[in-house]
Amino acid sequence: MRAKIIRFVVYGVVVALLPIAIKCIHMVMYGESLSLPSILSNGELLLVTVALTAGGIGEVVSSGNKLGATKLLAAGGCVIILVLSAAWFGQISASLTNGVAFDRSIVASGSLIIFVVAFAASLTCVIA
Repeated sequence: MRAKIIRFVVYGVVVALLPIAIKCIHMVMYGESLSLPSILSNGELLLVTVALTAGGIGEVVSSGNKLGATKLLAAGGCVIILVLSAAWFGQISASLTNGVAFDRSIVASGSLIIFVVAFAASLTCVIA
């Protein structure tokens, strides 16, 4: 169990967050100020969330007949979060492409909230 959690955190979460960490390093190197909107306003964290929830769903699918109610609820939550995150990222991407203005602080804070919920749901898929 402990190994599954470590694998999930290191390879499912930390590695997935590396592009955002590299963006932060780049911003610091070039004297840009770090803030939640400046780091997350393009929806990058939503893509990480999609990958994270897909991993949680994969855990449930690969668990065979051992599907308890907790695991099924967590997987259902992961599916909903995955679809929501992918759709929202698509909307943000289209807005950026078409030059449509949007509130970047809402994207940053909203994607962070969704990521935290996705982390909990995905971790539940792994440990339940």
